[in-house]
Amino acid sequence: MKSLCCAALAIVLGSCAIGAPPGFSDGDSWAFPLVGPLERGAYLAPVRINGKGPWLFAIDPDLGVSAVDPAIASSLELLPMGGIQVLNMNDTKQPTARAQVNEIEVGDLKVRNRVVFVLSPQTRRGRYVRGILGRDVLSPSLTLSVDRDRGMGYLGTNGNLKAPKGTPKIDYNLVADRFLVKTKINDKHEATLHLDFGSPNSTLWPRKQQEFKLPRVPKPTQLRDEFGFTKDTDKVGMAAKVMLGAVEGSGIEFAPMSDQRIDETDYDGELGQNFFLPYNITVNFHTSTVWFKKRTVDVVGTAKERMRRWGTRFDKCAFAACVKVTLSPVGGTQCPEGGPAASDGSAPAGEDKVDAVAGDDSAGAPASADCTPSAPEFYQLKVNREAGARDLEYEVRLLAVDKDLKPIGTPALVATLPKGASDVFHPIRDPNYAKAHSFVAIDMSPFPRPCEKIGAGYRCVWEAE
Repeated sequence: MKSLCCAALAIVLGSCAIGAPPGFSDGDSWAFPLVGPLERGAYLAPVRINGKGPWLFAIDPDLGVSAVDPAIASSLELLPMGGIQVLNMNDTKQPTARAQVNEIEVGDLKVRNRVVFVLSPQTRRGRYVRGILGRDVLSPSLTLSVDRDRGMGYLGTNGNLKAPKGTPKIDYNLVADRFLVKTKINDKHEATLHLDFGSPNSTLWPRKQQEFKLPRVPKPTQLRDEFGFTKDTDKVGMAAKVMLGAVEGSGIEFAPMSDQRIDETDYDGELGQNFFLPYNITVNFHTSTVWFKKRTVDVVGTAKERMRRWGTRFDKCAFAACVKVTLSPVGGTQCPEGGPAASDGSAPAGEDKVDAVAGDDSAGAPASADCTPSAPEFYQLKVNREAGARDLEYEVRLLAVDKDLKPIGTPALVATLPKGASDVFHPIRDPNYAKAHSFVAIDMSPFPRPCEKIGAGYRCVWEAE
């Protein structure tokens, strides 16, 4: 993992110039890699503290200053500062420790001499998040640009990081550190919402959900404030359409707004990452402006560039991310080549599938005109890693594609490859995956989810959300 992250942190954008905020390294723009940019969650990035790490941090401009977890503060022997009381989403005072940090490093940006919060670690979509980048790094004088297609984030001084021409532009009102915008829900209901870049969820006050007659559906959802305090809910309201100026969101789920620090008359709710996900965004905190650029749908075509954000370590691999994927039927009867087609209309098991989805010869029936195929009990997914990458621990995102490298419509899979492991296996029970011509790696990360211990074994493969 170390070599991957070091390569990522060596990525350089921009040139030496004046204009950086106090404590920032020289330059007028900086770049950093994102972790899990194709996922539905908040923005995540690798961060070093006082030259140690890297650790995984969330990005949340709602938080006034950055934060580290107690384990980081202890291991680095950070100088304790006076603690303070903060208000969590229950409007309850929460004692919060603080500590002095000499340097925060994200990508090629170094920010010196900051007092940070010491907050409990978080788990986000299975990943262990050790801290948060707040407004002491996302300075009000800067511009933040996030490109999920390339897996990169950028910070720049005012005027030195611009949005692509022709992209929709939205102005927001900054009120009490909240980015407020006017929206229209289902073409007729106006709502003032906060742009919550650090939250995966959008929210509306329950009274507004009733007023807008949003259908409510069961869905367990965890709400989280900027300090990491969480609250669970079991239903969401469904909006068919949300318009933010010329920017459209469809099928947006609204969890019930429950931040008791906010009066219902202040604003109506929040727009989270489930609204932002289809777009690459640029936020100029100085001019209170956001631009939205529609993302590409070609996740296969952009995969190579996206994975290069971690350096050139995998350039000599025979397969993307140094992994080769096969899928073999287990159980059932597979007729030999020339026998009857399978009952689901797929090709006989002996047909060549460019060895990314291969049949299991041992499961085939003897050559016979009487061979009658039957469906496999399941399919065994095998992720084989090339020898040159087995000294690393990382995660790959896999997509089932047809012969033209187009997605076949099955959910992407995420596989964690533990250090030293050559192969990872997982049973697949959805027969639609067997229709794939091959599996391709479309992203990777040196910050994997840990494998789950199940009985005598471990689960290292999941269906991506």
